[in-house]
Amino acid sequence: MQFLRRLFGGGGPAQQHLKVYVKPKMCKTILQLDVDLINQLSMNDDGEGYWVRKIANSPRCPFEAEVMLYFDKNRKLINREISNGEFVTEAVYQEYLATAQA
Repeated sequence: MQFLRRLFGGGGPAQQHLKVYVKPKMCKTILQLDVDLINQLSMNDDGEGYWVRKIANSPRCPFEAEVMLYFDKNRKLINREISNGEFVTEAVYQEYLATAQA
């Protein structure tokens, strides 16, 4: 089995997706953004890292939140920026889901 993994490059990174939780400006909705660390990242101009831009919007929100995420060469998050919104934790997102379903 190890032979096949080496031959076809199996294994891959330990984490392929990053979840980011965003609350757009003037909105009660909290959104979950899913970033594919393999297929969605673009290389920086200097070739020393990666970045991705995501837009978070909801039909009930008047504003879209723009999220910029920056990664190092190993695709580890090193910086994040948001306009027209704020980042929230997974715990806040889970609490929002629990109250929205009740």
